[in-house]
Amino acid sequence: MYPFILSLFLFIFISPPACAIYVSLSNPYSVGELTSSYLAISDLPDISGWLNVYYPPQPGTYATILFITGLDSDVPGGYSTISSHLNTHGIIAIDIQFLLRIPSDDIYLDYVKIAQFLKANLSSYLPQGVIGDVDNNLVMMGHSAGCKIVVKTLEMNCGLCKASILLNPVDGLDPWGWINDYVTHPPNLVNYTVPTLILGAGLDPVPGHEDLPACAPAGRNYERFFECLRPNLWLLNATQFGHADFLDTILWESLYYTQFCKTTTQVDNRIYYQQFVGGLISAFVIGIIQRNCDAMKYVTDTSTFPIPLVTVNVTKSTDYCPKPVCLNQ
Repeated sequence: MYPFILSLFLFIFISPPACAIYVSLSNPYSVGELTSSYLAISDLPDISGWLNVYYPPQPGTYATILFITGLDSDVPGGYSTISSHLNTHGIIAIDIQFLLRIPSDDIYLDYVKIAQFLKANLSSYLPQGVIGDVDNNLVMMGHSAGCKIVVKTLEMNCGLCKASILLNPVDGLDPWGWINDYVTHPPNLVNYTVPTLILGAGLDPVPGHEDLPACAPAGRNYERFFECLRPNLWLLNATQFGHADFLDTILWESLYYTQFCKTTTQVDNRIYYQQFVGGLISAFVIGIIQRNCDAMKYVTDTSTFPIPLVTVNVTKSTDYCPKPVCLNQ
């Protein structure tokens, strides 16, 4: 009897928790300790689309990002460089890929369905021992118009995630702003609070071509989201880069030659911008979700950034390392 009691005591009080989340201890702007693998999930129930899943193949329990990409996830890939970097710091990145889903009013419903599907089924697609902690450590992320879907989802289903990331956010239904269909309504605040990272770019409101609107027009871009979201909130602006300068090379080149979105003139430095974006997302997740709060210095201290001329606005950050939770207001 006594050996059994001793064993039970050791199991409960001494053994490390079996599902403790992986914590990265390295500089988030450098490649981390893990490697990266990829798989696709195409058998989504009642949803026309698929998921690009980037994950660390080493056994462990990992924070998970569910990512609505640009053009409401109509952009055909282009995020593997960033996603693979996240994997090395113990973060699973799942990019949602829709086709021809503009307008996007109902996408948030599919976003919720996908999150629920992943909670029940993600482990069956990943290698044995690799766990994406969708239940307890999910981050919702968007790029461009995908960000409005994140915000709309959280206004309807705040409890789905523990943090959010908005990359070059844009509100509205059409590129010219003719249709009055927005998820943010300045000066009104959204009805939830969750730790949020916003990244804007100096060239966001600049048209790439005289006959086209900017990809993130003034009045509808990151500044609008910053005004309407509640603390805790971090806003960074990479002043010398454009709306999609962190995309994979093949897709970025299509923008560079067409100037559909204004791109940076510092072409040789774009690799450092990709490093910055991947590292910034990693730092935020490491700090807020993995609870290595020391990593938050890589979000706020410009001397740690691999690129110059980034402004940091922390006027809506009331806690250096807030708890990962979404609360209705």
